This record gives sequence, C-alpha cells and structure tokens, in this order.
Amino acid sequence: MYRFIIFSLFVVIEFNCHHNKQKALDHIPMIKLDSVQSYTLHFVGDIMGHSPQIASAKTKPNRKTKNSLNDFNYEPCFRFIKPIFETDDLTIGNLEVTLSNKGKYSGYPRFRSPDRLAYDLKNSGIDVLTTANNHSNDNGLFGVLHTLDQLDSTSIHHIGTYRNKTERDLTYPFIHQITKNKNSIRIGFLNYTYGTNGLPTKEPAIVNLIDTTQIATDIKKLDSTNVDLIIALMHWGSEYKLNENRQQKAISKFLINKGVHAIIGAHPHVVQPIKIKQVGQKKAFVAYSLGNFISNQQQTNTDVGLIYQLNIEKHIRSENVSISSHAYLPVWRYIHRKKDKRKVFSILPSQIDSDSIYHSIGLNDTDIKRLRTNTKKINNHIQNHLSLPLIDLKKYRQIIAKLPSLENVEPSSDSSTVN
Repeated sequence: MYRFIIFSLFVVIEFNCHHNKQKALDHIPMIKLDSVQSYTLHFVGDIMGHSPQIASAKTKPNRKTKNSLNDFNYEPCFRFIKPIFETDDLTIGNLEVTLSNKGKYSGYPRFRSPDRLAYDLKNSGIDVLTTANNHSNDNGLFGVLHTLDQLDSTSIHHIGTYRNKTERDLTYPFIHQITKNKNSIRIGFLNYTYGTNGLPTKEPAIVNLIDTTQIATDIKKLDSTNVDLIIALMHWGSEYKLNENRQQKAISKFLINKGVHAIIGAHPHVVQPIKIKQVGQKKAFVAYSLGNFISNQQQTNTDVGLIYQLNIEKHIRSENVSISSHAYLPVWRYIHRKKDKRKVFSILPSQIDSDSIYHSIGLNDTDIKRLRTNTKKINNHIQNHLSLPLIDLKKYRQIIAKLPSLENVEPSSDSSTVN
C-alpha cells in the first residue's frame, strides 16, 4: 500500500514538472531564422580593338565601309561566353578603345573602333564598362564624348570619363542597385587610370586619374550614401608583368584603409595574382589584373584572361552585406582561320574537359593543346598565390556545345538591337 502511494506521488510530481516546463517553453518567443539573398558579379579584363579585330568584324570585307552599324559584327567574339553572363546579376568590363562613326577606324596606338562593338558587348551580357584608361583620349574630345553617347544609347552604364564637371558631380561615384526577390543591395563603383599616354584631356571632358586626395574625397561621398559595398576598378601596373608592382601594392593598401571592399585591376594585359589583403581590421579581395578579355596581342600570356566572380550575400533580417566568396575562370582568345582565310576572333572558356565541344566550335587538336597549355600556366600562377575555386561550368557545357561553329556560320548582321 505504501509503495502504491509513493509511486502515485512520483507520477504527479513528474507530470507537474513536465507541464511547467512546457508552459515555460510556450512563453519563449519564436526566433525567425535569418534568410540570405545571394548576388553574383562577374568582371572581365581589357576589351581591345586592334586593326585585325576591326577587319575581322566587317560583315562584307570587300565593300567600302560606310560607318554603318550593320557594316560590322562582333557577336562571334562573345558567343561562347554569353551563356555565363546571362546567369549573373552584373557583368563589368574595361573598354580600352574609343568608339567612332566617322573617319578611319584604327588599332594601336590610337584606338578607334566601330560603334557596333558597344551593341554586341551589350548583347553579350555586359552591363557596365569602365572608360578611364590610358587610351581614353585616343580620339580627342570627340572620342570621349561619342563613346559615352554610344554607351548611353545601348544602356551600358559607364564609369571613369565624363562630358563635363557637372556630369561627374551628378553621376560619380557610380552607385548601382541590384534587386532580387524584393531584396536590394547598393554597390558603389570607382574607376581611375594612371594616365592617358601623354594625350591631354580636352575641356570640358574629364578622365579620372589616380589621385589619392581626389579618391579619398570620392570615397567620403560614397560613405555618406550608405552603400553596402565599395568596389574600385583601377587601371594601373606594368604591362606584360605577371606580378603586381610596388605602386599597385601601395594604392591597394590606401584603398583598403579607406574602406574599399574589392579592387579589380586592368592594363598589364596579362593575368596578375588574386589575393585577400588585410590592412588593420579591414580586408579586401584584390585582383591585380584580369589580363585581356579580347585583343590581337601576340606577346606571351596576352591570349589568356580571367572572368572573376564575386559572390555577395545579404542577410535579410540583419541587413548585413558581405562578399561571401570568390571564384575565377581562365578564358582564351582564339583566332579561327576560316577556309576562305578570313579570321574570326572569339573568347573561349577553359576547363571544358571534352575535346569534342572544342572541335564543334572549330578548333583543331593543335588549337586545343595550345588552349590547355596556356590556360594551365595562368591557372597555376593564380593557385600559387591563393587557393581559389574555379567557376563551375557544368550548367554551361551543353549550352556551349549547341552553339554554331565559327566555321560554318557567317557572322550575322542582325540589327534588331541596334535600331
């Protein structure tokens, strides 16, 4: 009898304890998990316009050029890269030519490329172009102004050169807002060049030059707008050198100390290291040079460039924004020689395992070997400085494999996007 009473008391006590615990839990407010919105940015290097590139883009090479948009077509240049850019949130490149619709077109040393280049860059997925570089003044005041006019007509954002001081004051630094699933981030972009090859900037135009006093003022202006991130696009460094110089290191240190989160370099025409740099408590992702994106340069290593990817995350509840990771992809400048002896320039992604895909594009075994050898060299160069993942090409391989060959399809003169 006593055992039964003791057992009953134990059950009652246990029930009351459990009930009280449950009541306490019921009064604890539910904590919502912080969801994350991701954004992807791609950066590419120097977009050049040498004379062989201009000649290869002519739709009717035997006809006298009339400076018409349909006299040229650069679509084959970007055909096999376009699928990558179509999946990101923003693509940025360096336009190292001036655009023109009068007089003679020319390559090095004074770059004047057909207006059509802007339209095909836009069609390829390019959203933003930097225009402050050592070739900004190649075609004088007309070149600066007309280039901006053409980029505006194609809805490509531009950073670095301006029609006048009023325009710079109103539009620089460039702030771009990306909205996905009703969540937005605001990124501030800066662009400066070390010089303009000794060619003076004709008034009232402005070309942004590397001047730490001015840069500090521009960053302070950005800080007052409460942007989420600041990215500096710098035209600097020593041509054809695979490593950054002392000036690049010093300027990057200055930029990081001022609060810049990523620095993307251009001008050397070869790929330089990617590093994560720390200055005090501040750090930044630094790609010293992405090399050439498209060119006719034949110097060693100038046929390989990078697509550099920054992955950005915004925590919706806390509204914290950060660069969560980065990746890259070597790309190879391929010059296809057609049976009629015409040249076709194209940018090809590396890291495609299947030779058959490259064969379908138009490469022979010697071309494929050169692609793999040259991109492997640059790949090793990157990995020697920082272990960095490659952009995953799995979802692009089949798309690229189905695209028209550079041999069998004549470049189109479709003007549906240039009216």
